[in-house]
Amino acid sequence: MFGLLVEAQIEAGREDDAIAYLNDRVIPQIKQTPGFVAGYWWTDSAGGRGITIYETEENAKAAAEMATSGQVPPPEYVSMGKPEIVEITNHA
Repeated sequence: MFGLLVEAQIEAGREDDAIAYLNDRVIPQIKQTPGFVAGYWWTDSAGGRGITIYETEENAKAAAEMATSGQVPPPEYVSMGKPEIVEITNHA
């Protein structure tokens, strides 16, 4: 399995808007991507972060392309970092 790590900077005071956008627009799109296994998202003082898990590296690469292509553009109060693909070597 492979994970796609994504970080986002969220404009101060817009965290609730960003979470609503994630729930309403981003997650439904991600759940339809080929090879999707699971996704986890959280916010902290640095902004928003998430990891989505895919069956294959090719699935993760396709999801990274979708994330950076503007297919689901972030709102003006969110700036996305560069996605990072990682191999999942263990899980419990």
